[in-house]
Amino acid sequence: MQEGQAAMAADMVLSHRAPHKVLSEADLEEVAQRKPPTEPSLRGCLHKTRCSVSTAKSLLLRFLPFLRWLPRYPVKDWLLGDIASGFSVGIMHLPQGLAYALLAGLPPVTGLYSSFYPVFLYFFFGTSRHNSVGPFAVISVMIGSLTDSLLPSENFLESVNGTNVTMVNEERRDAARVELVATITVLTGIFQVALGLLQFGFVVTYLSDPLVRGYTTAASVHVLISQLKNVFGVSLGEHSGPLSLFLTLIEICQKLPETNVGTLVTAIIAMVAIFIVKELNHKFAAKLPMPIPIELITIIISTGISYGVNLNAKFGISVVGNIPSGLKPPVVPNVSYFGQVVGNAFAIAVVGYAICISLGKIFALKHGYKVDSNQELIALGLSNFLGGFFQCFAISCSMSRSLVQESTGGNSQVAGVISSLVILVTILKIGELFRDLPKAILSAIIIINLKGMFKQFDDLCMLWKSNRVDLMVWIVTFVATLLLNLDIGLGASVAFGLLTVIFRTQLPHYSILGRISDTDVYRDVAEYEMAEEIPGVKIFRSSSTLYFANVELYTEALKKKSGINVDRLIEKKKKALKKLKKQQKKAEKEKAKRKKDAEDGLNGPGVAVIELSGAEGSAPPEPTLHTLGLPQPNFHAVILDFSPVSFMDTVSIKFLKNIFRDFHDIEVDVFIAGCPGALRPCWSIGSRDKMAASSVCRVGCAAGRALLRGPRSSAALLTLTRNRGAATYAQTLHNIPETQVTTLDNGLRVASEESNQPTCTVGVWIGVGSRHEDEKNNGAGYFLEHLAFKGTKKRPGAAFEKEVESMGAHLNGYTSREQTAYYIKALSKDMPKVVELLADIVQNCALEESQIEKERGVILQELKEIDSNLTDVTFDYLHATAFQGTALAHTVEGTTENIKHLTRADLASYVDTHFKAPRMVLAAAGGISHKELVDVARQHFSGVPFTYKEDAVPILPRCRFTGSEIRARDDALPVAHIALAVEGPGWADPDNVVLNVANAVIGRYDRTFGGGKNQSSRLATLAVEHNLCHSFQTFNTSYSDTGLFGFHFVSDPLSIDDMLYCAQGEWMRLCTSTTESEVKRAKNYLRNAMVAQLDGTTPVCENIGSHLLNYGRRIPLEEWDARIAAVDARMVRDVCSKYIYDKCPAIAAVGPIEQLLDYNRIRSAMYWIRF
Repeated sequence: MQEGQAAMAADMVLSHRAPHKVLSEADLEEVAQRKPPTEPSLRGCLHKTRCSVSTAKSLLLRFLPFLRWLPRYPVKDWLLGDIASGFSVGIMHLPQGLAYALLAGLPPVTGLYSSFYPVFLYFFFGTSRHNSVGPFAVISVMIGSLTDSLLPSENFLESVNGTNVTMVNEERRDAARVELVATITVLTGIFQVALGLLQFGFVVTYLSDPLVRGYTTAASVHVLISQLKNVFGVSLGEHSGPLSLFLTLIEICQKLPETNVGTLVTAIIAMVAIFIVKELNHKFAAKLPMPIPIELITIIISTGISYGVNLNAKFGISVVGNIPSGLKPPVVPNVSYFGQVVGNAFAIAVVGYAICISLGKIFALKHGYKVDSNQELIALGLSNFLGGFFQCFAISCSMSRSLVQESTGGNSQVAGVISSLVILVTILKIGELFRDLPKAILSAIIIINLKGMFKQFDDLCMLWKSNRVDLMVWIVTFVATLLLNLDIGLGASVAFGLLTVIFRTQLPHYSILGRISDTDVYRDVAEYEMAEEIPGVKIFRSSSTLYFANVELYTEALKKKSGINVDRLIEKKKKALKKLKKQQKKAEKEKAKRKKDAEDGLNGPGVAVIELSGAEGSAPPEPTLHTLGLPQPNFHAVILDFSPVSFMDTVSIKFLKNIFRDFHDIEVDVFIAGCPGALRPCWSIGSRDKMAASSVCRVGCAAGRALLRGPRSSAALLTLTRNRGAATYAQTLHNIPETQVTTLDNGLRVASEESNQPTCTVGVWIGVGSRHEDEKNNGAGYFLEHLAFKGTKKRPGAAFEKEVESMGAHLNGYTSREQTAYYIKALSKDMPKVVELLADIVQNCALEESQIEKERGVILQELKEIDSNLTDVTFDYLHATAFQGTALAHTVEGTTENIKHLTRADLASYVDTHFKAPRMVLAAAGGISHKELVDVARQHFSGVPFTYKEDAVPILPRCRFTGSEIRARDDALPVAHIALAVEGPGWADPDNVVLNVANAVIGRYDRTFGGGKNQSSRLATLAVEHNLCHSFQTFNTSYSDTGLFGFHFVSDPLSIDDMLYCAQGEWMRLCTSTTESEVKRAKNYLRNAMVAQLDGTTPVCENIGSHLLNYGRRIPLEEWDARIAAVDARMVRDVCSKYIYDKCPAIAAVGPIEQLLDYNRIRSAMYWIRF
């Protein structure tokens, strides 16, 4: 039993062995020689901060970005689009400025000021080319709640002509409110500038996307309720503070009988007209040069009707009133308000910036430029700070105006200057014409523009399916903002969001990891059937970092997952040791007594006293659990996977030391794997704490180190873990043994690579797969693979497997679209028996009816499981659409109906048709003799037929590639799988190597394994920075005459279009701007992968068999290296243009794919390249 476990452990060490020594962190520190930390000197700091022309220029360009881009402004290409875009946005600014001023409780003209001064200032300081800053509904309602609470209308009641009748002095109220709002705006700007100068742009990260969307949705409800008084034409009291929204709503309901019918009809007509035209704008966006400015048209028409009919006098419809012409001189704000509004100003500053930077990053990602988050804070702050002196209210960025600015051709901040000039003309010449504009029209504009905000209620369904904690954040933020008002609601929402983070770290997912067979991947054994624990080793992982709040839970979970009661065992050991010490003391006393008696002559004359104790001063052996008679753990090592741990505090370090001590007490070694270098001071404590650098390893090394230090380690096990010398890459290529090939009389090829190893792998590769099947027998090859090892005519039933097991061999097989393989790994001395068994499989497969029915059930179950593997499903769909109507569209496993109806006769016919000697390769690698292999093959494989029916070798028709798509939408799934590919080259095409280099340039990324942000792959960096996807991979799948070249990614539903845009953008870079440095890195990666994949007899054997089928010979590594070396950047650009530019792609999409662009838009992105 122990020998079997040792052999299994040895096999795992070999299978995980990297081409280098097993290193601990201490070994690595010694070998790698860490560079000493470089601390900046005082002289260096002074040099950096000294005044100079270059420093002044750098600061100037940093704080005035327009000086950097304006001199390089492409007038011919951008100016016309910026003018058109600026005019369109200016037309939108006019009605929205008037409406949002009303929302803030201010005179309408302040909305025009806020659409002019800040927008013009943003041109000088902003870095986003497409953001349209100015009045925004959410910010306006936050300001409106302040004006209503601090300066309610009741404070400005005055008697009329000395009577008891009182009226609100609107002129005094408006003047006071303008003064208050100017103060708020200046203070908001001060906060934003200060945060920007202190590099606090990251503060917005504490406002998660669900929090922002929940908050803005609740704010939209506040906006809606606040405008109902103008829609119904009723006057309301001022309500502020918690529950003010509901008090306002109750009062509106109470005053519904007082509704002004004229006002209500006016508002309804305006809302219907605006809604219809906006829907038409959206539907025909591609055909319209610019959206129809329905808000402006509505304002002009309603103003004309109001003036002509005199709606105010005849029907009592409230109008805007006097709008003064011209610009007002700057006024210093009233600083006495600072103490009352400081908290609200900070909230407005953060919310306004959060909305602005979110939109800015979206446009920057889409158009390929960078937005400086800290400079955006400064730009927004200066726009607010200076605007406050000119009676402006706080501004942010409007999504609707920004989308119009982008879609109408806006390319830079020049569009903002043009829009501000449109508003300036309005202020100077046209503003006074809108004094008869009904307020109901402005309320209608505000309400209809809230449609986009209310669409955020759709988040509830998506978050319910994807993340319940984020759903709670959304709902709590929404409810808190409704109940507690906008200022208190924001604080409560941020506090709750931070609590959810603490909650997640308090209750992470704990797991014991096991290794997936034949891979270096470790997964939770409770979730993955193929994950197997390494014998004698427990690999423990927590999904969270370690700190004082969760480290005790971590310790308890570790002890619980280990499967033994560690504390109880330690307690038993202490009691046993205590008992042992008592016995030893008693024995020492008795020994001393006997010695004394002997000295006193009590033993009588002639009796000698003989001491049988050990040498003087030698300590007795340390008691073990075994010697104490206590149960021993069934594992000898614990590996703590620290890859999710980003920081540790003193409390967690203390608990970690206790873990080392406790497990050491029960004779279990503890290792730390995947520990970030930043945590080195945490574990570099010394052997006194039983926690030293020798216990810290990489993930792969930790398993090997734990096995080698286990109690069942033996000399045989240690010799199996070979330490390779540091051979150069050239030596590696040169030292690869020659591949010998011999063709038998029947056309079967025998190929081998001899090496001095105790094991060998021998297999039969057959040039047949699902591509050789038709609609009726699709799945026959896969069915035969299942039956191959279930018995032959000579070795029926279990006799075949027993014979394999008696040799200690390992057998396997696989079926693909063009190949089928059966191979066995065994000791080299058993090679003749292995060849005999393979020949028996190929020629004498029993195909017993009982086994067929048994395996039929197994395959049907596998098909159900395959349907749950969305990656496999996506690639099957990709083949089905790309090669529709051809044999390559078939799945390897076949359809469920085919598997149910395939008969023994069908399978026998498949073997008789396709298992011919010219299609077969007998490949071997390891400690074998090629001459002996040929002799044994001639003995057992000569009977394989080599003729086909009618003496004709079947030739496969070329598979036609079709650019098309398959979409399998399922909104119940949490993530979407998208695969996009163009037709690639066949195996023998020389373009294959170039496309492999191109794929290496793009790289791959998986969030599970971390990294990405600092990888050389540009797409991986974008994926991490903007949270575009969970993973992506590129592929270049080749067949005999065609192939698929593309990428596959897994992303959240709302990130699909952004990830697709970036991925297609990387294809554009391959075709137009690939650099030599990128190609050099990719070539080095390919070279490394080429050598690394041939580590072991089984990969070498597979390489031999597949090469002979695909290329007719085994291509030497030196030749592959030469082909890779010949690739340069120009070649990559040319070949990628050949396969990508203006090609119709095949697309397969599975999951919640509503946001996936339609095929024509994806297709249109395939010809953005210009030569």
